[in-house]
Amino acid sequence: GLGDVYKRQVVGRWLGPGALGLYQQAFKIMLLPGKFFVDVLERVVFATISKIQGQPDRLANVYLRSISLTMLSLLPISAVMIVLTPELVLIMLGPNWKDAIVPAQILLLGVSFLTAARVSAAFVGAMGAVYRIAARTGVHAVAVVLGSWLGQNWGISGVAIGVTLVIMLNYMLMLQLALRLTTNTWTNYLKAMFPGILLGGIAFLVCTFVTNFLRAVTASPILVLGPAVLATIIILSAIVNIFPQVLGPVG
Repeated sequence: GLGDVYKRQVVGRWLGPGALGLYQQAFKIMLLPGKFFVDVLERVVFATISKIQGQPDRLANVYLRSISLTMLSLLPISAVMIVLTPELVLIMLGPNWKDAIVPAQILLLGVSFLTAARVSAAFVGAMGAVYRIAARTGVHAVAVVLGSWLGQNWGISGVAIGVTLVIMLNYMLMLQLALRLTTNTWTNYLKAMFPGILLGGIAFLVCTFVTNFLRAVTASPILVLGPAVLATIIILSAIVNIFPQVLGPVG
């Protein structure tokens, strides 16, 4: 979007081309978890909502289920990626890009909320409230530029913090609009989010434990990344099989 264009200009002008390259690579890593998921979900949401216009109870239920599915899918993935960002950067970009590690980790904190905001926007757009989306998109674009400009005083990590805060702002703006249009309550929304938050927290703790152990016995990023991901999947699967209630009704 226009805000992202100005954001790159701010980073490039004030921090230099080197910092711009680091930021762009960190941002690409941040987008990985939701790259394909969100495109599919947006199309499904739009098609579904178009068929059940005028049915407020079903609209409210579909929205909550969409958000719950988004968080269940992306929070665990982003949690694992935050832990393993050093290995991801070394494998994908090489040792010369180590300075992108911390910005990528900061940006990954907002990836689930960036995706949830897009889902909310798709939902609201399918209900015909395009002008309300446009107004919030304008606020978001201005906030991106302002957040990037303020953050550059603390280097590339400061820009990442500013952008992540703006992502959270946009998420709250779209969420507030979607809840109003579907007559959902904040209580129901928090209940829908809780399974994803819980599973994401468990994934983070499990992956941190396994990764720290592997880092202590090998310096190879591949020998850390592969086994850590596999072990985390196995342990999470075991937990889900023993306690399926952690997934909630949608899971």
